[in-house]
Amino acid sequence: MTIKVDLLDRPGKRMGFDPVIIFLVLIVIVFIAFFIYWGKHYDDQMSLRKDEINKYDQKIRALESKIPDIQKQEKENQALEEQINAIKQLVFDPIRYRNLLDEIAYIMPNTIFIQNLNIEPGNQTLQFGGLAVEIGEETPLNSISKFMEAIRNSPILDTPNLASTSRTQYEGRTAFGFAIEVKYKPDAAAKQ
Repeated sequence: MTIKVDLLDRPGKRMGFDPVIIFLVLIVIVFIAFFIYWGKHYDDQMSLRKDEINKYDQKIRALESKIPDIQKQEKENQALEEQINAIKQLVFDPIRYRNLLDEIAYIMPNTIFIQNLNIEPGNQTLQFGGLAVEIGEETPLNSISKFMEAIRNSPILDTPNLASTSRTQYEGRTAFGFAIEVKYKPDAAAKQ
């Protein structure tokens, strides 16, 4: 029995790595690393966007809480603008308002005292409150009734509306407080 050992290097089966397989494995590893990096980057960007959204949501909630204050301020500004416009109209149209006041003074019975007067140019109304006092045999309610009739017959004033009356005392006499709203005719009031 003989044992032969071959020590010569012969071409044939040899265990080795194919360069194409190595290249493909490297490409797969690079793609996997890229997708892991991209996923991490995308998660970080999503986290930043969520933080920004939360900040904007907090700002929105803070601004929403101020909406009632802003609406209140807008209403106050609108009321002030209306008052300013009324004052401007008074300045630029003194004849009309002088005529209105003259007409009220002319038709008002001497048992009635005007306590407040409000002219609304936009609505073309006068709102005033006063006191009708019992003097002699003239009752306060009769004075108010005569005043309203005089308003109806006025060439400038029209459509009186008695808003309220209340019984009171004035210097020991029976009196009635009243509030009346009256329409006026702007063209008739503007004539001299």
